[in-house]
Amino acid sequence: MMKPFYIAAYDTESTRCIRGVRSIVKHHLKHNVPATFFLVGELLEDPDWAAEAKDLLSYPLFDVQSHTYTHIPVIPLDLSTPDIAYQNHVADEIKKTNAIIEKVFGTEVIGFRTPGGYENGLGTAAWLIHALWRSGIRYSSSQLTGPGCTNPSPLAKPYWNETDILHPILELPACDWHDNALKGFNRVPIQWPPLLPWGYPTREPTTPQEEFEVYKQGIDYVFSGTEYLYYSPIMHPWSVYRFNHNADTIGLILSYVKELGMECRKFSDIFDDIDSERIVI
Repeated sequence: MMKPFYIAAYDTESTRCIRGVRSIVKHHLKHNVPATFFLVGELLEDPDWAAEAKDLLSYPLFDVQSHTYTHIPVIPLDLSTPDIAYQNHVADEIKKTNAIIEKVFGTEVIGFRTPGGYENGLGTAAWLIHALWRSGIRYSSSQLTGPGCTNPSPLAKPYWNETDILHPILELPACDWHDNALKGFNRVPIQWPPLLPWGYPTREPTTPQEEFEVYKQGIDYVFSGTEYLYYSPIMHPWSVYRFNHNADTIGLILSYVKELGMECRKFSDIFDDIDSERIVI
């Protein structure tokens, strides 16, 4: 049986994130651990931000993918099908973000992280799946919440979304807490009873060590030999920095997964492996 991976991923969604990215990158370079950064495209319209982002994230360790252009909810929270004008706007955002990331970093964009996320990923939104495919996107990370957009997100395995059978998109879910919700920076409903097999913390963490202990439970559970291919919590650089300017939680996590001998990979690596076999492990 293949040993599970750890995937570090960061939703970089506002100008508040740049300081967090600086601190996060230092830990990844120190530990030689790869990461995926999902970037909001409009941030790269600022030449200074774009130059610093390119300087920070152009290392081979890092994978830069799309997080929309303006952090728009690509599917309405009521899960209704939006009108044609909204669908076209979302499609334009996807294409625009791909173009600017490819221009700044000189790399192809094949991955897409939805803002917020959904219990069932892209679901039956064939219009969105088709728009992603036409723009060059081949995998999404959109299954990011519990029922009713609650936190945390339960563990899940990759799967091919074939709602649009001619344009299948591989769904690579993330799991556990959105770090901004865990720390109380954004108030979101909490799923009860717990969907995670290791339960919930009794209060919000107040130190990097306490926050690390929350995520350590998930790392240990997945690494112990379950059916899950990887463990990947949902992190936001602005929230990481606000909690601790040195991003020490990230350092504790990366040090621990290396101590375990848990392989660390990027989302695009997992896509390549699964796509090459056209299977889900």
